[in-house]
Amino acid sequence: MGARSPYTGPRRKLLLAFDVGTTYSGISYSILEPGHVPEIREVTRYPGQDYVGGEAKIPSVLYYSNNGKVEAVGAEARLDTIIEQALEYDWSRAECFKLHLQTKSQSSTELKWPVPPLPHGKNVFDIFADFYQYLLGCASSYIQETYDFKLWEEVKNDIHYALSHPNDWDEIQKMRDACTIAGLVPGNDAAWHDRLVDCEAAKRTSNAESCPRTCT
Repeated sequence: MGARSPYTGPRRKLLLAFDVGTTYSGISYSILEPGHVPEIREVTRYPGQDYVGGEAKIPSVLYYSNNGKVEAVGAEARLDTIIEQALEYDWSRAECFKLHLQTKSQSSTELKWPVPPLPHGKNVFDIFADFYQYLLGCASSYIQETYDFKLWEEVKNDIHYALSHPNDWDEIQKMRDACTIAGLVPGNDAAWHDRLVDCEAAKRTSNAESCPRTCT
């Protein structure tokens, strides 16, 4: 991969990459400044990590109440107090949810481990929508705390994202809906094509405008 070139856009722009893994997930970002070579950084502070140790990754875990409300996500889901509440109130745990995107193209024997069931009343795209919404909130808080509120206000309505998506066309449409529900992009084709970048395509380019990091 060659050296990155200075950003040639007319205005400041924020790129976010949500790397949602089977067990752990993270966020990387790049603040594009006209005339400057983009730098790739990671979000290294998440809710709940004051108690369990700050890292650039969080568990890909969500807890849901019986009425379908998100109660805890990521590092917070590993706090003893949250685990106790989950047991007391019989919350449902969503984990390894990304594997549900693979089950249509792979048999259970091809997968590395059994696929845990999803919480009652939720499909995998509901889970992704909630998780993306959480990651966006984490990115917002981190950037405002690390830089300043004005920067976020300047870029928040034109954020560009790098995400992986399914290969199946029907599932791609559902993932689009999940991104809209999560508040990543408006629900129209123009926004989808302009502001969302497939991570697989980003792997094949060194253009920092396409993806702030190599996604996995």
